[in-house]
Amino acid sequence: MTRLSVLILGGGPAGSTLSAILAKEGCKVTLIEKSHFPRPHIGEALQPAAIELLDFHLGLGPLIASQGFAKKYGAIYEWGEDQTRWNVLYDDRLDAGTDGFCRQDLEDGNFEHSFQVDRGIFDKLLLDHAASRGVDVRFGLEAKTPVMDEGRVVGMNIVDDHGNATVLHADIVVDATGTRSVLGKHFGLTRPIEDLKATATWCYVRGAGGVGPPLERDIQLI
Repeated sequence: MTRLSVLILGGGPAGSTLSAILAKEGCKVTLIEKSHFPRPHIGEALQPAAIELLDFHLGLGPLIASQGFAKKYGAIYEWGEDQTRWNVLYDDRLDAGTDGFCRQDLEDGNFEHSFQVDRGIFDKLLLDHAASRGVDVRFGLEAKTPVMDEGRVVGMNIVDDHGNATVLHADIVVDATGTRSVLGKHFGLTRPIEDLKATATWCYVRGAGGVGPPLERDIQLI
């Protein structure tokens, strides 16, 4: 029986980032992902801290910045009992107002910002980087149930794209399956957050405008 050192379930940003960090530290990591990348995925708005962490741990800041993603300097809201706009901007210099700024001032100012990413591109970028660090990335494998030994998770029962079942044993198993929460649901550890029970309808719209110069479309208008 072959036993893996670290088995990570899920190739989204959590799984790919953790696997790359562990590989950088010399760990032998295997990551399995049900989907084949690139994949469409919603949830595109990143916080500056996410970029800072990816750059600090993996040096990915310049690579992410080179992808052509729209910059995101914060958000402007029309929310409440009237239509008065208010904002939350990532840089105090912008939070004080942008009167007198032109677009070039914004570009040259090195203001704190994040990105509005295309998750198909972004997630693949992170997972490709993990593979370049030596992570054994295996697509088309779905984690089903844990293999137990004296109360410990020591592996996973896996099914591939064709319905073939197999078992992967590992010293450490990490559940990075997001909302699927394979291990969390198996052990009954998940709980609903009552005030976040909601549904959303979404689409992409061309020519929807923005907030006017200098921020234009590089900010969320909510």
